[in-house]
Amino acid sequence: LSPFHGRDSCSVACHALQGEAYDYLVKDLGPVFRRHGGRPHWGKLHDLAAPQLQALYPRFAEFQALRRRLDPEGRLLNPHLAALFGGPHA
Repeated sequence: LSPFHGRDSCSVACHALQGEAYDYLVKDLGPVFRRHGGRPHWGKLHDLAAPQLQALYPRFAEFQALRRRLDPEGRLLNPHLAALFGGPHA
């Protein structure tokens, strides 16, 4: 699930200082990136749910099948990833 798959891409990283509020980065910048065809890194902070990521990542279903085959019990999923990919923490 590379944000760079199948197209010319670049990466823009936005950070907040430790202890600084960061919700504005997702709320204000996410829509700007999406307006320009941006794909968030699925393992980083963003405000998209699985159906939205599936629409952005052409091989999402293939990844899901592979993830389930290699980790059928969801041991490698944290709560964030379980919410995106389904699993015991969801």
